[in-house]
Amino acid sequence: MLAVLAGCGAPDELSRLDALEFADSRERLDDALDTEETLRTSPREARRIHAEVRRIVSKGSFEAKVLDEFGLAALGELQQVVPSLVETDADGVPKNLDRPALRAFLRYAETDPERALLGPATDEVAAIERTVADSDADGDTRVPTPNGEGIEDKTVDEYLQTAERDLKPIWPKLAERLSNVL
Repeated sequence: MLAVLAGCGAPDELSRLDALEFADSRERLDDALDTEETLRTSPREARRIHAEVRRIVSKGSFEAKVLDEFGLAALGELQQVVPSLVETDADGVPKNLDRPALRAFLRYAETDPERALLGPATDEVAAIERTVADSDADGDTRVPTPNGEGIEDKTVDEYLQTAERDLKPIWPKLAERLSNVL
């Protein structure tokens, strides 16, 4: 019985896969935060970005559920303008359009930037919550720097506190969710 219990508990360090998931989620969360800040602080830039997204969407390349080569090309173009509207694979290659996020963005980009990007930010908070739960990590578990890139070597608690701090001014309910992960 003691041998079984000795294997229980939080890991000392997240796996490489979990560390990559943390880094990817944080990068996508930062994309949403950066875009929201741009929309909120510069009405002129908000109009320009909104018009650019409308221009890309109006080409009709996103009409089909399964995107052809024209849809994938438009997706890459959209990713350059508002990365939070594009779903990517593990290598960051655009794979799909986040249609609910696009609808919210088109509706609120100029009038309510917080709401325009709430969906993508919520998705990333959920991904962080899943990663912590699935890894059985606790606050002292280290989050290694994957492949020498991404976030610095921190504990899960430090990682969550930093993300919570960045979210709090814009999305306080999402920040609160991160504060309750552990």
